Amino acid sequence: MSTLTIVGLGPGSLDLMSVQTLQTLQRAPRVLLRTARHPAVAAFPQHGIHFTACDDLYEHHGTFEEVYRAIVARVLGAAAEGDVVYGVPGDPLVAERTVQLLLHAAAARPALTVAVQPALGAINLMLAR
Repeated sequence: MSTLTIVGLGPGSLDLMSVQTLQTLQRAPRVLLRTARHPAVAAFPQHGIHFTACDDLYEHHGTFEEVYRAIVARVLGAAAEGDVVYGVPGDPLVAERTVQLLLHAAAARPALTVAVQPALGAINLMLAR
């Protein structure tokens, strides 16, 4: 039995990420990110967070749907080997197709426990301004 923890990286720099998410990333045995092209990711090395990004998949597939399915396959493959944290920009439950696909696929895998940690999203910042 392994755990897939899905976290939102927030809408910008590391100071907009929750402490819970930062600690989850620091403690994770394996971290996969949908993309390393996120402002908070630049600070990960100085916080001891080692990760693998899925940016390479964007170059090898013709459509976003193909990319997202390849990301899901990568994340599920990692989760089959042990606990993994998957990070996405913003809030994982707001307009994040890979998370929707992962939640659907995980429902058919009784040996996989899924936890989702919400995050501040870009909409929250826009509403505050």
